Amino acid sequence: MTAATKSFISGNEVTAQQIIELFELSEQIKLKPEYFQYALRGKHIAMMFEKPSLRTKASFQVGIEKLGGQAHFYDMQSQPIGARESLKDICMNLSQWYDAIVARVNCHSTLQKMSAITETPIVNALCDKFHPCQALADLFTLYEIDTDFSHWHIAYFGFANNVTRSLIQIAHELGVKLSVVCHSEASFSQKEMALWQQSSAGKIQFLNDPDDLISCDVIYTDVWQSMGQQQLSESLKQSLQKFQVNRKVMAASGAKFFMHCQPVHRGEEVCATVCDSNYSIMYQQSRNRMITQQALVYSLFSGKLL
Repeated sequence: MTAATKSFISGNEVTAQQIIELFELSEQIKLKPEYFQYALRGKHIAMMFEKPSLRTKASFQVGIEKLGGQAHFYDMQSQPIGARESLKDICMNLSQWYDAIVARVNCHSTLQKMSAITETPIVNALCDKFHPCQALADLFTLYEIDTDFSHWHIAYFGFANNVTRSLIQIAHELGVKLSVVCHSEASFSQKEMALWQQSSAGKIQFLNDPDDLISCDVIYTDVWQSMGQQQLSESLKQSLQKFQVNRKVMAASGAKFFMHCQPVHRGEEVCATVCDSNYSIMYQQSRNRMITQQALVYSLFSGKLL
């Protein structure tokens, strides 16, 4: 390991310029994968997951192996991190053998503690507050269509969560206009929203009624109930119906693209006629999870970007 290595925990670790450089590297990896087939040769990466995963697990494992590295998966769902032995002992032991740790955890504080315990790079593969790797893939997907982020206006519909928070962070850094259209009981705190609105000079806005959204280029949504959340009340479920993404919503907004981080619940947050349409780019987002994560992990080791 070198002094250049860092962790990627909340997403605030990268500047706009570094994100663009990550996207440029992602393009290179996608265009000429054979040039990078040995980029992680000799690197061993531990994957510790306290939560279920399909896309994140597969995209990290396959992506690392395509770059010549080795990824070893540890399922921590039945025995959460710190239950059998202390977090310190886990981190200190893994750091003797592994070059990085990719962790999908219940609490953001776990990642913060891990980063404080070991100098081995930690990558956030999802926690209760953030999902920065998802946001990188999302913005890279739009970057492939139009590299000028000032041209993009994303509207996030439904239930504000960790994906939304990371999307706000990366969009804010890149100067993307973002409207968060969520029910008042399914949004962020007033304090958090005020900080984002102020720091973004109005480019980040929060709406409680879909009818208040005049237009946008992209509509993005996620499941209404994330992993580990309490069961939604029936009244809130009924209220969220107004935030369902359907053909009428797409047409009224003028949006050209639909995005979803998946898993998708057809008939709830989005209609099948939208997510299975030719303007849905959710599978491109999924594909780009692997590509941007490859660029991220490579950068952590090379020290060229982060």
